[in-house]
Amino acid sequence: MEHFQVTPPPKFDLTKPEEWPKWIRHFEKFRIASGLELQPEETQVNTLIYTMGDKVEDVIILLRLSAQEASEYNTLKAKLDEHFIVRRNVIFESTKFNQRQQEAGESADSFIMALCCLAEHCSYGQLHSEMMRDNLLLA
Repeated sequence: MEHFQVTPPPKFDLTKPEEWPKWIRHFEKFRIASGLELQPEETQVNTLIYTMGDKVEDVIILLRLSAQEASEYNTLKAKLDEHFIVRRNVIFESTKFNQRQQEAGESADSFIMALCCLAEHCSYGQLHSEMMRDNLLLA
């Protein structure tokens, strides 16, 4: 079987916490593809911190983790999720979704993708498909 190098994601930009969910999903794919998930916890934690960049050390200090929490990959990741994931105003997010119009020259695929991204934060639950359909029909 041929082996190949898997490149980690670029450093996480701490000034853009809204990018955290996307960045950590990319890191999780790297973790699996590289075999990192099979490595000891210490290696996984250090790789996460190294990949995020040296400024994340300050964030970890602010989280006030115990030594054990800071040494467990899943615990550290959960604490970083809590820190970076922005609590969203569902009414504001729904308004953005409902006001989104297809722009001149925008492809249908691009418009639908933008709607999907906006709908993700609207807490529509089981109504997600219907809300997407209605917005597409009204656009």
